[in-house]
Amino acid sequence: MKILAVSYDVPHPDQSSGELRFCTLLSLLARDHEVSFYSNDQQSIPERDHDLASGNLRKLGIRVERGTFEHLLRRAGFDIVIFEFYHVAERFLDAVRTWQPGARVIVDSVDVHFHRLRSKARLTGLPSDHNHAETVRDHEMSVYDKADLVLTVSEEDSHILRKEGLQSDIDVIPNIHDMHPLISHQWSDRLELIFIGSYKWAPNVDAMAYFCQEVLPLVRKRIPSLRLRIVGNAPTEEVKALASEEVDVVGFVPETTTYLLSSDISIAPLRFGGGIKGKIGEAMAHGLPVVTTTIGAEGFGFEVGKDVLVEDTPQAFADAIEALWQDRDLYEHVRKNGWNYINDRYSVQAVDRLITPLFERLSARRTKRLSPIRRLKNLAPHYLEKYVCWRFRG
Repeated sequence: MKILAVSYDVPHPDQSSGELRFCTLLSLLARDHEVSFYSNDQQSIPERDHDLASGNLRKLGIRVERGTFEHLLRRAGFDIVIFEFYHVAERFLDAVRTWQPGARVIVDSVDVHFHRLRSKARLTGLPSDHNHAETVRDHEMSVYDKADLVLTVSEEDSHILRKEGLQSDIDVIPNIHDMHPLISHQWSDRLELIFIGSYKWAPNVDAMAYFCQEVLPLVRKRIPSLRLRIVGNAPTEEVKALASEEVDVVGFVPETTTYLLSSDISIAPLRFGGGIKGKIGEAMAHGLPVVTTTIGAEGFGFEVGKDVLVEDTPQAFADAIEALWQDRDLYEHVRKNGWNYINDRYSVQAVDRLITPLFERLSARRTKRLSPIRRLKNLAPHYLEKYVCWRFRG
C-alpha cells in the first residue's frame, strides 16, 4: 500500500516520546509499505533543521515530500493518509476527500485535546478555560467524525470519545519506547530527581512550579542532600526562575538516556493533562521508579504501589519520594515492575504486533466520502483556473 503521513512538523526521533512514537510507527509501516511524509509547517522550519530531520526519515525508508499539499495529492495516489493531530487533519482532510476519494483517512489523536483542556479548566475554575475546552471539543470531534479511523493512545481515551458520541471506528496504538537493559542501580549520597518534558506544554510548566514551590521544601526537610534536574526544550521564564542550588534547569538535550541513567527517581507531578504521558514510560523503560499523580498515571492501567507510586497532595508526594529513597526493597520492587510493564505493553515489539491487524481491519471498512456536490464545489476553482481563467491573462 502507498501511505501518506502528515504532521505539523518533521518528526525527529531524539526529541520526544510523542515523536518517537510517530517515527517508530512510520518505520514499522515502511517495512511493508511505501510511506511518504508531508510537513504541515515546512515553510517555517529552518532549512538546516528540516534537512536533518528529513534525513532521519529517509534512513527509515520514508520519502519526504515538499511543495503544496494539493499538488502532492494531484500527482501521487495514496491508499491511506494518516494525520497526526486533529488540527492538522482539520486543515487538509477535505483536500484528501476531494482529490483522492478512495483513500482511507486515519487521524491519530495523540491525546484527546479537549479532555486535557477540561482537566485544566477544573483545576483553574476559570470560565475562559472551560469555554476554550468546549470550543476545541467541537472542532476536534468534527474532525474525528470525518475520519475512517481514529487512533488513540489508550482505551481510556477511546472511552472518552465514545462517551462524546463519536461513531467513527477507533483503534489503540499506545506510546512506543525503546527499552534499555535493567542494570543494577548505582547509589550515591545525594538524591537525584529528574523531570523531562517540553515547556511549550502548559501542564509541564505548571507541574514544575507546583513541585518546586509546594513539594520540594517538604522533601528537603527529610532529605537535605538532593538535586532536581528539569530537562527538556523551551523552558519558559517561569521555569528558568526555578533554578537554585538544588534545582538545575538543564533545558534541551540531544538525548535523555545519560540523564535518566544518572538519576534515582523520575517525578511527574502533573495536575492536568491528557493521553499517556511519555515521560513516565520513558523513565520506566530506563529502569527508574516513578512518582506521579492520578493525572500522570491516567491511561496506563498501572497497579498503583506495584508499578508506580501515585499521590495527589504535596505531603503524600514528598512521602512517596522519601519511601523510595529510604527503602531499597521498595525501590527495586517498583522499578522492576515498572520496567516489565512498559516492556510488555509499550516496547517496539509489543506495538509491532498491533500494526498488521489494524490495517487488515481498516482495509475491510468502507471509506467515507464527500457528497458529490461538496466535492464538485471543491474541484471547481482548480478546473476554472485550468480551463478558463488562464485564457484571460496576459
